[in-house]
Amino acid sequence: LNEELYILGKEGVSYQNLFIALNAKLVLLPHRVLDIVRERCKGRVGSTGQGMSPTYEAHVGRKGFTVNDLLNPATFKDKLERNLAEMVMLLKAYRQELQNDSGADVVREVMAKLGHEYFYDEENIFDFEKMSEYYLNLSQIIAPMVTDTDRMVQEALKAGKKILLEGSQGTLLS
Repeated sequence: LNEELYILGKEGVSYQNLFIALNAKLVLLPHRVLDIVRERCKGRVGSTGQGMSPTYEAHVGRKGFTVNDLLNPATFKDKLERNLAEMVMLLKAYRQELQNDSGADVVREVMAKLGHEYFYDEENIFDFEKMSEYYLNLSQIIAPMVTDTDRMVQEALKAGKKILLEGSQGTLLS
């Protein structure tokens, strides 16, 4: 989203009528890394590598991230720390399975390919401090767009207005 907002701004396209739901689910870098690394292991399912499966798993497991979490720094940091601990255990196991002859770290390679090697930590895979700071800074960009979209839609329906909703990947994922 941040990249898309940047492109819109660069092109002079207004997004002042863009609203983001408080309860919108967040796909974070660790979700994408886990998705891509998992796809390289035995038993792959044919993922797009966008992090949807790990995000949905976290949502169903009641540990996923929402926009509202991002706007509450203490909550976000707590959830991030707990989620990263679990993802690191999985990634270390996958990394061991995928260790190639050159000794290259597949997790580091994936993060570099995604343009986020900056968040890599040799021992812990993810640098928690850098990552939490990055996402909390992004929260300041989207904060003005965040609203109770459920109420907004209900009010618009009552007023007879036309509504355009964006959805992706089916129920519960957007």
